[in-house]
Parts: sequence; structure tokens; C-alpha cells
Amino acid sequence: MISIVICTYNNAPLLHTTLQSVLSQAGRDSIPHEVIVVDNNSSDNTREVVTAFRQEDTRIRYVHESRQGLSHARNRGMAEALGDVVSYIDDDVLLCAQWLENVVTAFSECDCEIVGGRCLLSLPHKPPAWFYKELEHLLSMVDHGDERLITSSEPLYGLNFSIRKETLRRVGGFDPKLGRQRRTLLSGEEREVLHRVRMNGGTAVYEPRALLYHIVNKERLTAKWFFRRKWAQGRSDMRCSGKLNIARHLLRIVRSFGGLLFVPLSRGERKALAFRRLLHISYLAGSLFEGGRRLTAGAIGNFRAAEKTNRRGG
Repeated sequence: MISIVICTYNNAPLLHTTLQSVLSQAGRDSIPHEVIVVDNNSSDNTREVVTAFRQEDTRIRYVHESRQGLSHARNRGMAEALGDVVSYIDDDVLLCAQWLENVVTAFSECDCEIVGGRCLLSLPHKPPAWFYKELEHLLSMVDHGDERLITSSEPLYGLNFSIRKETLRRVGGFDPKLGRQRRTLLSGEEREVLHRVRMNGGTAVYEPRALLYHIVNKERLTAKWFFRRKWAQGRSDMRCSGKLNIARHLLRIVRSFGGLLFVPLSRGERKALAFRRLLHISYLAGSLFEGGRRLTAGAIGNFRAAEKTNRRGG
């Protein structure tokens, strides 16, 4: 059985569109599945939207999760799921008609723990002149080609991320320190799960036929949004670094920025490369901010531990 989990926060209009695409899936009547909408403290009409769809299909369930944060919502979806596979999709996507069938086929034909699908972008208008191709990944585009493949380091994003429930439980679920929290743009929770699964000998598969389109709103094609996104990515990557040396991580960022300074510019590429440099500075600033927080927290923790030791010794 497949448990489709949609975590949402104040996005009722697009949630409505996503649920419509779920109800339009081929094979819905023959494939055992359920749909769980996890409302993470929305203040809009999310509950009413889900209630209306439930009247069409009682396999759709509404769950409220009061702990704020996408990772909390995803973990609640795992806890509520009745299926042996949990398929996470975002609340702003359009599924291709065969998405559900192709997720099921991938799990049945592959000895794997995770199936990540193809994610293409549905843009509201032509990108601005400073937009460059790598920015598509910040909008959650996943396209590793037309063939199914076993991934080793290729990213698979949470808007199209299916995992065996027992595997997710075994690795401890999603880290609440990572992922979106209200309107913050922190990320990395699915990447961290991927890493833990792979470290434990698990396999992740990219399935291009499990296709969906990410609906990108106008706000996400502004310079302001990308600066916020890159700042948050720097913070997220620093949090994901775990026990890695913080100084080494920052040095790698600085070196990569140095490489950008000496890229030759053609007239048509000037805006894109200039914007890329500014985004890299934003990423570095976010990394420095989070690295400083981690070092400060570590120092305070060591100081308090030393104080406790001194008191016991006294």
C-alpha cells in the first residue's frame, strides 16, 4: 500500500490543484493507497479544502500537526501512514497521470529503499535576464535523464520522494533542525535521510517516469527570493555538515567563490555571472552565520559542562 503524504502550510489554492491531480491518477481504483494531508498550523481554509475532497474520496485524510516545521509534519505523516511505502509530494505540484503507477512499478522491480521521481518546473513567466541554469535546482528541479538509475550522490528532492516506511523509521525520520519552518527557506532534511539510508547500505533509485511539475509562483523568480534561498542554503549545508570540520567547509566555499572571480565574461553572460557572484556571497554569509552559531553553542555547552564538573569536585 502507498501512503501519499502532502505537508502544507497556508497554501490552500495550490493544495486544491495538487489534490485534483492526485484524484486524476490512472490506476487509482486498482492500486491500494491513501492520501494524508498534514496541516502544519495553517491559518487559511486548508481544512475546508481537504474536507471537500474527502467527500469525493474517503481515502483522503486530514491531520493537524501543531509542532511547526516541515520535518515535524513529514514525521507525523510517517506516523499516520498505513502503507508500507510513504510517498511525499509537495502541496504545489502537478502529478503526471501515471505517477502513482510508476512509483509502484519502481518499487516492485527494484530492490531499493527510496524512489525519487523526476521534477520539472512550471514557471509563471520567462525567467529574468540574470537567471542561470543552475538556479533551477534551487527551485527543486530534478532531471537526471530519461533512464532509471541507482543514485550514489545525485540529489533526490522531497517534493517527489518515496521511501519504505520501515526504512524511514529505522534511520530516525526527518531531522527537525532541518527543513522549512513557516516561511523560512531552510532545507536539507531529505538529503540527510538519503545520506543515512545510503550509509546503512540502502539503495535509492531515480525513476524518471514518476514525473511531476513544480508550480513556481512569481515570488520565487525575484532576486530577493533567491538571496533568501541561498542564505538559507548556506545555513542548511552547515547544519548538515554534522561532525565535519567547520573551517574546512568554509574554506571550500571561499575557494569556489575565488574561481567565480576569474571566469571570462561575454556580453550576454554578464548579468547572470554577476548575479551568481552575489548569490555566492549570500551563501557564504549564511554559512558563516550558522557556523558562528554552532561554535558559540559548542563553547557555551563546554563552559556549562566544566562548571558542573567543578561544582561536583568542590
